[in-house]
Amino acid sequence: TTPITCFGEDVRGFAFWSEPEEWLGKEGLYVTIERFHDLFELTDSYRPYFSSFQEIATVSIRRGGAVTEVFHVYQTGKMLKPYPRNIPGKF
Repeated sequence: TTPITCFGEDVRGFAFWSEPEEWLGKEGLYVTIERFHDLFELTDSYRPYFSSFQEIATVSIRRGGAVTEVFHVYQTGKMLKPYPRNIPGKF
């Protein structure tokens, strides 16, 4: 299996699958969609959590011959500090 987590303000069920400290020292992939990728300050806000953070690919999704979504894939180096999760009712 491949573990998955979520970064952002709305982590929903992802927050209950693991603890933030479990990701320390792990490398991974960060995947985002075009509209969030274009918010440069959002993507840049994740960089300090990793030893490196580099875009490695884009994946275009087509439907009916037209591009309907573009995913941006980043390779991350080791996670340096836990990503904070603000979850009501979870201590």
